[in-house]
Amino acid sequence: PAELVAVAETIGVGTGSALTTLFVSTDNGRTFTERPPTWGSLANFYWHSIAFLDDHDAVVGTGAETGPAGLRTSADLIHSTDGGATWSATATSGLPSGGIRYFGVPAVAASDFVVSVVTSPCAGCSGSLWLLVSHDQGASFAVSGTSLSVGSAIEPVVATDGQTTWVVPSPGDATGSIYQTSDRGITWTSTPVPGPIVDLTLTGPTSAIAVID
Repeated sequence: PAELVAVAETIGVGTGSALTTLFVSTDNGRTFTERPPTWGSLANFYWHSIAFLDDHDAVVGTGAETGPAGLRTSADLIHSTDGGATWSATATSGLPSGGIRYFGVPAVAASDFVVSVVTSPCAGCSGSLWLLVSHDQGASFAVSGTSLSVGSAIEPVVATDGQTTWVVPSPGDATGSIYQTSDRGITWTSTPVPGPIVDLTLTGPTSAIAVID
C-alpha cells in the first residue's frame, strides 16, 4: 500500500525450520529498515507469502516444510500489528480439520485481507479451494462463499485482487477451465482455458494476463 515495500529473507535450517528477517521500506524502496521478528511461542518457519494492509498490519503464510505443497501439513497464517516486529497466530474458521493446507498469496481489498487456501485430506487426494476473509487486520479469517474443487492439484493457479478471484485448477492443462468469482466465492462461473496456463495475473476485475506453456 502507498509507498510501502516489504521483503522477507528466509534462510533454511534443514528442511524443517528457518531463520527469517524482514526489511520494510516506507519510501517506495529507496531505503529499507530491518525489522527482525520476535517470535515468542511461535516457531520460525519458512515464509511462503506476505502482505501488508498498511505500515503496521501484516499477514504471512508460513509452514514448516520446504518440500512440495503436498507435504505442507503444518502450513498456517500469522499476523502482526506492529509492522512486523512481533507476530501472533491467526485464527481460521470454517475449514475442514486435519489433512493438508496450502495458502496462496494474501491480497488487500479496502480494509480486508483475502487469501486462498487449498485443503486436502492427504497427498494425492482430491482437494478444495476456499477463500478466507479477514475483517480485523488479519487477527482472524473465516471462509467466504463455497469451495471450488481443484482435484489433486494442490497448487492451482490463483490470481486475486481481494474482490475478484480467478482459478485454474489444473495448471498446464489445455482442456480445463478458468473459474471466476467476483463476490468472494459466493458464486463461481467458468470458461474454457485458451491454452495450458501456468501463471495468471489480474489486470482488472474482468481482465488478466496469462502465461501459457
